[in-house]
Amino acid sequence: MNLLIISYYFPPYAKVGSRRWAKHFKYLRQSGVEAYVLCKRFEGKSSWDKDIIGLRQYVNQIDVKLPIIPYFQKQLPKNFIDKIRWKLSYWIFSVVKKVKIGNFYDVSYSATESFYLEAKKLILKHKIDTVLISCGPFSYAQIIPKLKLEFPDLKYIMDYRDYWEDGFSSLTENQRKYESQQQENVLKAVDIVLSPNNEMQSFYKRFVERSYKLPHAVDLEDFKLNGVKTESNTLRFIYGGAFYHDIANDLLLIKSFMHEIKLYAEVEAEFYVSIRGYEKEIDDTLIKRYDFIDSADYFQRASDSTAVFLILPPDRANAMSSKFFELINLKKPILYFGASGEVSKFIEQNQLGIHVRAENLNSSCQLVLKNVVENTIPRSYDITPHTFAFQTKLLIELLENVK
Repeated sequence: MNLLIISYYFPPYAKVGSRRWAKHFKYLRQSGVEAYVLCKRFEGKSSWDKDIIGLRQYVNQIDVKLPIIPYFQKQLPKNFIDKIRWKLSYWIFSVVKKVKIGNFYDVSYSATESFYLEAKKLILKHKIDTVLISCGPFSYAQIIPKLKLEFPDLKYIMDYRDYWEDGFSSLTENQRKYESQQQENVLKAVDIVLSPNNEMQSFYKRFVERSYKLPHAVDLEDFKLNGVKTESNTLRFIYGGAFYHDIANDLLLIKSFMHEIKLYAEVEAEFYVSIRGYEKEIDDTLIKRYDFIDSADYFQRASDSTAVFLILPPDRANAMSSKFFELINLKKPILYFGASGEVSKFIEQNQLGIHVRAENLNSSCQLVLKNVVENTIPRSYDITPHTFAFQTKLLIELLENVK
């Protein structure tokens, strides 16, 4: 199999985006698959620089035309002239985004032609027989129907990390119709749809019969802990990752949790987050906020902690991300703050942690304190099926059996 993975964002050539394809790419290559990558060029440092060591010669970066950032999004006005310019910029932006065809906020919209032309070259150069495109962003996925017209015998795979529809709320009715039609055109051209959870798999089965779950996973090679534990009488809790939308109430609940457990022991919490936001919600003497750190450093700190926080917004209550399985692999109690769903069910059924809610706040604190002494959570759990090595083997079998 000669596979071309097309990913707008691709670690280490990105600060955000489809890290799971960097991991699958590594294990695909280790398994003997002739895999290549096409992605947007990225200049700068990434926390994922070590993800594809030794494989960069198989990654093709291209320069793409980036959307123009309007003046009002760059800075706040400093004087009267700035205010006029700021308001004018905002007004023009408001008008243009409504009359533009499609999703104005999709960063890949202006990159479609660049990806299409480069994909054609790589298909011919490397005798590609399978093309896989990772989304979002979504607009550039429109290259699939175009490629299929020129290369009808290839296999085409669509991989969703998020729903195309996630960005529809800010669009006009005509823009939503356009985006829906583009998605339909793309899905008519693909042989398989991949998505990371049961909910998405079921959703896309309405469009494509071959809708498969390719779950997020953990790369065991990332875990090289020094084994040295920091001795302390203080209970330490840690969170690392993104601050999602709609988690203000969960952060306030964490603050209540910290003060509740403070009645019984010395406590502190550390937050390592990559973006700003929610400053008021976690402004507290018991909580320290830091910038994002290297994953190896974070894993070491998490391994030294009493428990790890997991925070998910309501629309991700069924989403088991790679971060989720990394937390499981750390063998630390997971304190989950979020809506009930597949994530909370998985944690509770496998006794991996506690789903902390407002109504069970005190009992959750007592369970944490009890566990410090008895150490019964988490229960032993086999992480093997949730590793990239394991899931990549299943992916290869799936792609090889596509007719």
